[in-house]
Amino acid sequence: PRCPTTRPPRLVWATSAARVPSARRTDLALFWLASAWKGFEGRDDLPRLRVNGVRALQLSPCVVRLSEYQDFLDRVWTEGMTVVVELPEHLFLLEHGGCLTPVGDEVGGDCYDTVRRLSRKLLASGLTRDGMYHPAVEMVMLARDMDAIAGDALGFTALLSAWDGLLDAEHEMGIQPGTVGIAALLSGAETSSREPASCYHLRAPAACLRQHTLRAFWSQANMTPGWARPTAGQGLVRRGLQYVMEPSGRRGAVNGTYVAHNDLGATMASRWVHTFEATSSVEEDGRTLS
Repeated sequence: PRCPTTRPPRLVWATSAARVPSARRTDLALFWLASAWKGFEGRDDLPRLRVNGVRALQLSPCVVRLSEYQDFLDRVWTEGMTVVVELPEHLFLLEHGGCLTPVGDEVGGDCYDTVRRLSRKLLASGLTRDGMYHPAVEMVMLARDMDAIAGDALGFTALLSAWDGLLDAEHEMGIQPGTVGIAALLSGAETSSREPASCYHLRAPAACLRQHTLRAFWSQANMTPGWARPTAGQGLVRRGLQYVMEPSGRRGAVNGTYVAHNDLGATMASRWVHTFEATSSVEEDGRTLS
């Protein structure tokens, strides 16, 4: 495996690093070596993060051949480290024909099928054994900065549908998640378009649900899943982008809502890991998580 030793400018509280390097088109994943951020270079607030229950991790990117997954993860585990497994960026990006690309009359952003297909291949590799993830796997990173790449609405749809596809791939392959988390780095996770005093520590509907990136994402993830929302009383399980029905009965424009097959809200409570830029302030992160 190739693991550059340069220090990435972003870390995890649990977070990701800069765009160095991207997975190749033939790679099933990009691996990030995770270790505790023990130094104090450039920051003097790491103890405050720990007091608030936030982990600061140093991440280093590694490009690993598929045939080396097992040996790589074994070595990571015996060295006392863990890995964050990131889905390859080309699954999403327009320039690579990814799932953000519109097809015909369909808008882009539904990444369920694309991620489900790749995840089945990934889960059949050395990443898992005997129906469990390798113990060195700490979390699966769906994507980085999708809100900056595609905007909040399309970015949320891409992340939610990718998350949905990963969960179904796990179910179909018989993989028990154990303690493996799921994450996505949102570039605006700790920011709000309103003054903090008017938003934080308030419950919905008065809170800044639509003005705060992470809270808006949380809200969409907690929508009723498709299996609990039968179509026209027919008891059908539905999944995908929700469209507006025109008076003629034809399907109209998408309204920005993704109906998941799985209960993403339950998964968020049990597996989701909030991630922030390492350059974000402790005060902002604390208010967001409170």
